[in-house]
Amino acid sequence: MRRPSPAGLTAWSLVVAELSLAAASFPLEAANVRMATGTDVSVGASLAWSAPWVLFGVVGALLVTRKVRHPIAWLMVAIGATGMGNPLRSWGVYDTITEPGSLVAGDAALWLANLLSAPGMGLLVFVVLLFPSGVLPSPRWRIPAAAGAVALVALTAWYAVTPGNIPGGAEGGPYPVENPWAIAGLEPIAEPGRQAPGFLLVGLGLATAVNVVVRFRRSTGPERLQLRWFGTAAAVFPICGVIGIAGTTLSERILLHDVADQFLQWGLPLSFGGLAVAIGIAVSRYRLYEIDRLISRTLAWLLLTGLLVGLYALGVLGVGALLPGERNDLLVAASTLAVAAAFRPLRTRIQNAVDRRFNRSVVDTARTIDSFAARLRDEVDVDAVATDLRQTVGEAFSPRTMTIWTKAAT
Repeated sequence: MRRPSPAGLTAWSLVVAELSLAAASFPLEAANVRMATGTDVSVGASLAWSAPWVLFGVVGALLVTRKVRHPIAWLMVAIGATGMGNPLRSWGVYDTITEPGSLVAGDAALWLANLLSAPGMGLLVFVVLLFPSGVLPSPRWRIPAAAGAVALVALTAWYAVTPGNIPGGAEGGPYPVENPWAIAGLEPIAEPGRQAPGFLLVGLGLATAVNVVVRFRRSTGPERLQLRWFGTAAAVFPICGVIGIAGTTLSERILLHDVADQFLQWGLPLSFGGLAVAIGIAVSRYRLYEIDRLISRTLAWLLLTGLLVGLYALGVLGVGALLPGERNDLLVAASTLAVAAAFRPLRTRIQNAVDRRFNRSVVDTARTIDSFAARLRDEVDVDAVATDLRQTVGEAFSPRTMTIWTKAAT
């Protein structure tokens, strides 16, 4: 049996520690929310927001196991480790606010959670900068990358010693707990010291995003597929956010407010976790060719969902606004039936349109096979059929080898 490497053991140990902390924090988080709002929170809601960081850690550990020296693998492990701040924050809030003194080191837990919140997104910038090869795009990026690394270290250190209450409390305000390791005398420069490295990291992130677009336009072969995997996953996250936020602002009259709120709670964090999965697939080059099919299916379902929701909203809100009185249950039923009737034809039309644009190989393959079937009806020469079949299969599937068996005439 192959013995695990020290690097793999280190990476998986961090993942196990994060999972253990997350599992232990669920009842604490539920109690914190119940204390703050007077309502219960499900364990699933806490799991949804912990899942992305766990996924980054798991994917990073898998990459470390396969490619020990790849820097993106270790960056993803580090991003997963920063997710430990979520359960630590639940611990600290419970010990200092919900049930003061019931646990130990609540102020230290809040301090460490605040410290881990600083490098998380900054490390993701470096993942994008080094993606997919693990090296800088060009020597000109050495100075910006070094400046970003210094800014990330400075921002983390500043979070550790800034005087005042620890930030991140309810409604964006600070916790009623002072930084236990603050350095006195830094109060006048506390805010500028936090903003300067933050702005530098934001600028590096924007420049990195533009560089990804430029590299995609110039890329070919496997690198282009890798960038398409990353770009697709990166686009899903803001799309889910827009859909969820727009849905929650709709009137409760159309019966979609609660659905949109659940979508925002689950879809947004899980789509962010999907970015980790896409990075892992791209870096390991596992089934890269599936990206065209994934894009076409995802885009088709997003368009279909948007059209059906719009049709339903038009029926309930648009037509309902013209009718006096309260909401008509018959109108709601009619809108639901209209959406159900339009589902299949809309799905077929949208999928065909998306395939023609984003999954052209499927369309071309189908047309090649249909053309062969049409010619086959009028062909009687066996040799001509075999030649035509060989040409059709070669165009449609590009096999490395091909053999045709024919039954001898008796």
